[in-house]
Amino acid sequence: MKRTHVVSLGLTLVCGVALAHAQPAAVKLPADATLVKPLGFRTAPGLGDTFVVSTRNYLPAATRVRLLSANGPMWAPNTYCQAEYAGKTGWIRCDDASALSVQAAGPQNQPVPNGGPATAAGQCSNWSRQDAVKGLKFCTDVDSCRAFCQCDCSFNPSGWTSDDKTDTTTTCRPMPSGPGLIPSNSPELKPVPSFSTIRVGSGARATQPVIDGLARLDAVAAAAPWKSKYKVFVKSCYRPNEDDLQEDCSYVLKAAHVIKKYATTPPANAAERKSLAWAQRAQDPRNLGRALPGANPHSAGVACDIQMLDERGKALFDWQVSASEDTPAVHEASRALDEAVTKAGGKRLTYETWHYEWGGMAPSRCAFPACDAFWPPKGSP
Repeated sequence: MKRTHVVSLGLTLVCGVALAHAQPAAVKLPADATLVKPLGFRTAPGLGDTFVVSTRNYLPAATRVRLLSANGPMWAPNTYCQAEYAGKTGWIRCDDASALSVQAAGPQNQPVPNGGPATAAGQCSNWSRQDAVKGLKFCTDVDSCRAFCQCDCSFNPSGWTSDDKTDTTTTCRPMPSGPGLIPSNSPELKPVPSFSTIRVGSGARATQPVIDGLARLDAVAAAAPWKSKYKVFVKSCYRPNEDDLQEDCSYVLKAAHVIKKYATTPPANAAERKSLAWAQRAQDPRNLGRALPGANPHSAGVACDIQMLDERGKALFDWQVSASEDTPAVHEASRALDEAVTKAGGKRLTYETWHYEWGGMAPSRCAFPACDAFWPPKGSP
């Protein structure tokens, strides 16, 4: 909510009258904030550093971010804040009190009471529920997910680039932590270390049980008969829920926009009919190989996406295997990884080729050689 005050300051160092958005007397970080003015989102504190999001150099006004820390006193000249936006971490200027509206510190990382998460205003909590196995679910079907995403996220069709790709149409508020939702600054999360045999993607983080499982996988891979033919690559493990929330709600809201557009005026050509057909599928993210907004194994810290690389370093598969990709070589590499992960105490998600877990739920999971019954993985249940 925008609040404008005339503040008269008569201090030794500052005299005059300023018009600004009200801020807490002392900002305690971490804290949620809303941009009042566009701000650059950079990889390091400084105007000369590169931008975190190549398609959106400046975050527009009304964007919601999470302020994590500051490299100087808040609102002092040249102070920058480390901030989270859409699951990514970068730096924004914190030297202008009129550019940011800061909420009370800490709500995102507080335990969530029974009944589900709530935003700062609490207006989206009616659509939240807790699944005893999966954790917090923000919605449970197409209608409730559309209502939740419309409540929690802003949607601007001018940022549209493609139906089936994420873009800048959707900006969602971070949701609080809770069952199945480890906050990104949790002490439970640790950088995945380097191993002797398996490779690890840059910036990968995981909980200790997963790191222990990967250490066992490294030992298995080091002794495997295929070690000169394949390399195990851990692409990513923990993923902040904001990453998936942003992408899932982007599809939901884009689909709702298209369906509404053609509700009164039917599609006039093949391209419009194709767009409507996509929207009718995409309104349920599960049809795209994703999940309904809420907790998932990555946000719970129990999952990793793992691939086999060939001798040239090329990935032999990703999340699903299409008909054209279903070759004996790909199946052989996938089976080898299934067996190695099983020996390391993990399981695979039956409908994804690269999704492995240490802990978590049992349904739709398989161990070697039972995973053969679920070949090729289609990407969705």
